[in-house]
Amino acid sequence: MRKKTKKVYGIGVNDADYPVMPVVDGVQKICPYYLAWKNMLGRAFSKKYHDRKPTYIDVTICEEWLSFMTFKEWMESQDWGGFVLDKDILVRGNKEYSPDRCCFVTNEVNNLLHENDKTRGRFPCGVGLNRYSGKYCAQIQRYGKNTYIGLFETVNEASQAYKKAKKAHIEEIAATQTDARIRDGLLRHAELLAA
Repeated sequence: MRKKTKKVYGIGVNDADYPVMPVVDGVQKICPYYLAWKNMLGRAFSKKYHDRKPTYIDVTICEEWLSFMTFKEWMESQDWGGFVLDKDILVRGNKEYSPDRCCFVTNEVNNLLHENDKTRGRFPCGVGLNRYSGKYCAQIQRYGKNTYIGLFETVNEASQAYKKAKKAHIEEIAATQTDARIRDGLLRHAELLAA
């Protein structure tokens, strides 16, 4: 008799042939493959997640990855230990989780391209008004810390300084990547900042 499969977020099929949340020595564990798959489904299909992060409302998952075991097989072929699943680096503006559009990256690389549009305010990314000088301040995040770039007379000058510094930082991070797909994806994003 075949085991019944359970739907996750009403669409994903948990077709695992083993317990994905076993109790080991009295403690419930979760399979890391299952956790990555379930988190991906949540980003695409959870209304609660979309309420917090509306940029994910239009995100989809390819048909094959709706099967947990198919996703697991792909994940096993990746360098994933300690990394997070990313859908934005390889294809700019990507809205689909799929094998040819996703990769595993460090948290730092994953956050490198986020623009925080919702929380930024009225100025371009990396730009704010310095209320003491009345000038526009440019800064970027480098290795988890705010890095001051300078004060500028106009929003445009501050934005251009931000883009130049952000491009250099992305190129610096790209140079450390051992996966050519990730390195090349980051370099494509850096070039767009120069345009």
